[in-house]
Amino acid sequence: MKKNILFFILICFCSIAIVEAQNDINKYKYLVIPVQFEFKKGKNPLKLSTLTRFLFNKEGFTTYYEGEKLPDDLFDDRCLASYAEIVELKEGFRLTRLKILLKDCKDNIIFESVVGDSGENNHEKRYHEALREAFESIKKMNYNYQPPKQEKSFETEQVDMQFESKKSMTEQLESIESDDKAIEKVEDIEKEVKNLHSPIKTKEKNTGETVLMSKEEESKGIVQEKLHQERYPQMAISQSSDAKSFMAKKVDKGYKIYSVSSNQYQFTMYSTILNGVYIFKNKVQSGSITKRENGNWVMESINDGSYIIEKINLSFQ
Repeated sequence: MKKNILFFILICFCSIAIVEAQNDINKYKYLVIPVQFEFKKGKNPLKLSTLTRFLFNKEGFTTYYEGEKLPDDLFDDRCLASYAEIVELKEGFRLTRLKILLKDCKDNIIFESVVGDSGENNHEKRYHEALREAFESIKKMNYNYQPPKQEKSFETEQVDMQFESKKSMTEQLESIESDDKAIEKVEDIEKEVKNLHSPIKTKEKNTGETVLMSKEEESKGIVQEKLHQERYPQMAISQSSDAKSFMAKKVDKGYKIYSVSSNQYQFTMYSTILNGVYIFKNKVQSGSITKRENGNWVMESINDGSYIIEKINLSFQ
């Protein structure tokens, strides 16, 4: 009798855990798939990224690869997506054991799959079989994106927030005209307005008049730099103001990059599986070169613990 009761309690706990995990997953509109793994070198090794995306798409997820061009709302708010991670558990010879983790934008685990294992002789088939077995627990969640209740459109919500903030700023300004700390309070209010992630923001002229400012007036790199700061808070970000000019010459394994001004070799650039995304390497640094949607080329690298982003001019010979 006691065993039956304990078994019933265990089943209830498992059911509650599945429901809670399902509710957590359903809050996320997108899923980002990794293209590199700690346990395998290179991008999309053994086609694991391809298989992972295929399995999630089949269950109704809207997926993107890391580094792929993102929709506007996800580019502005990376917390709209969950982030997949494949983990290999070391155990035995010719036995592959994998599990799938889903994390939020702050790297917190929101779901952990069962462990899938395989002893298949073929190396690639063994990893695919283990991944499919681990994915069975994700199938049981029956993912279905559910927007927050009473959700307004992104633009309407941001305009409402802006209006309320401007109204609050006006009221506070009127009430602190004779206050000795007026300057400090005005600065706090201005920071509050600037923190709005709205396609329409406000700025003040020298006259004190509040006017509308379009998103295009802001620096194109601000949002991306902020995303890097959130994901890599230990890295300082610096940005070069002078655009360097380079010439790319095709070679067998990629491109040799030369300085336009000095005609001297600088580094070698290699293609990736993503259009407009390259990796480069020389004796002192390595990183990526990306062609942005507006046609600009951007070089990103890490040097002495600092994250460096530079706008460059790149032409192909």
